[in-house]
Order: sequence, then structure tokens, then C-alpha cells
Amino acid sequence: MSEIATARASKTCLKASPGQLNYNERMSQGSAGIGFAEIVTNIIAGFVTSIIAILLWELNLRFRAYKAACKLVGTWVAYKIHDRNIDTTPMQGAGLTVVSLTRFIREGAERGV
Repeated sequence: MSEIATARASKTCLKASPGQLNYNERMSQGSAGIGFAEIVTNIIAGFVTSIIAILLWELNLRFRAYKAACKLVGTWVAYKIHDRNIDTTPMQGAGLTVVSLTRFIREGAERGV
């Protein structure tokens, strides 16, 4: 026999202690070996993890919107638009438009982003 074959033949499998199931027996049982408390714990952990992921995703979107809004802060003048052309003179009777920025994190849910 070759060296590899003798090395494989000499290895012994790990035996489960008496009263414990070995790996193949545990896998054949499927989810029957998992207790009710473990199932409930996994469901709650998945629920909490999904809420945290949603909050982090929303925080990222809010930060990106805040960065885009920073570029619009200032005083703007209104111009007329004809088709795809913008007049070179400001609109008559239109005042200056002042754009200000609110806080990054809202204080309440009544404000829009």
C-alpha cells in the first residue's frame, strides 16, 4: 500500500460518548434536535438584526440626502424657463429664494427628509 492509503487507514473516527449522538445521527434528525427556546431565540435575534440593518440603511440614506442638500444652501434667483432654454434675466416680481439647512438628525417624525 502507498503511504497515503496507510495514513488514511490508520486514522480512527471520533466516537461519540455513550448517550450522545454522533454527527451523522444528529444530521439525520434535522430540526428535531433543536429546542423550542433555541428556535424562539433565533427568531428574536433575526428580528432585532433586521431592525438594526434597516436603521443603519436609513441613516446612510439620510446622510447622503444631507450632503446633497448642503450644496443647495444659499440665496437663489428665479429665472423663466422656455422649453429647454433659461432666460438670462431674472423673473420680474419674484423675490430671492433663501434655502436653509435643517439638522442632520430629525427631532421628531413630523418633519420630512
